[in-house]
Amino acid sequence: MKEWTLTGRIVLSVTSYILSLILFINTSAFDYGDFKTSLITVNVVALIIIGIAFVLSENMLTPIFFICMGFCVPSLMAYSKLGERLFEVNVQNKFSAFSTAVLFLTVIGMLLIAGKLKKLEREYLSQVSNGADEEAIKLITINSLKVYLSFLAGTFFITFLVVVVGFVFLNIRGSTFIAIIIAVLGMALFLGCMYYLSRKWTKHSGK
Repeated sequence: MKEWTLTGRIVLSVTSYILSLILFINTSAFDYGDFKTSLITVNVVALIIIGIAFVLSENMLTPIFFICMGFCVPSLMAYSKLGERLFEVNVQNKFSAFSTAVLFLTVIGMLLIAGKLKKLEREYLSQVSNGADEEAIKLITINSLKVYLSFLAGTFFITFLVVVVGFVFLNIRGSTFIAIIIAVLGMALFLGCMYYLSRKWTKHSGK
């Protein structure tokens, strides 16, 4: 059980890191002159942060989550009407707004699944160590994962529809007030995801 949950977490975390890095690379915020040097520098700094956080908390997912979100921020800010109108943020993104949103949702989804796998693994090991039947607990764990994936798929679909609506609004030239409302709603959704994930992953960081 632990072998495939660990493998799943590694694959999901690495894929999330790569996708968020791709989003970052394709923005003007990554333009530090030499591409190779910039790529090496960014990855070394990210790995150092992840390594230090892991040594301090023995939790790999939380620092990976924050690194991925940090990579995604510039690509999201490139299409922020609030940043454009009020703060004059001038970040260029080679991806379209729709592609950026889909990639960002994919990163969030994979990180959520990785966090769920960690939680299920911890619960499985705890119950087995307390004398519960291993096969029965394994079946319960797998069913729990299936239910979670179904819920996540539904949530992803609804969020995807919201992204489509947001993409339509993005191309409407409205007032500053409308831009602020849309931006605040988007930021609330983004910060809500960050809060939810960080609470889930830091709750047992010392375990």
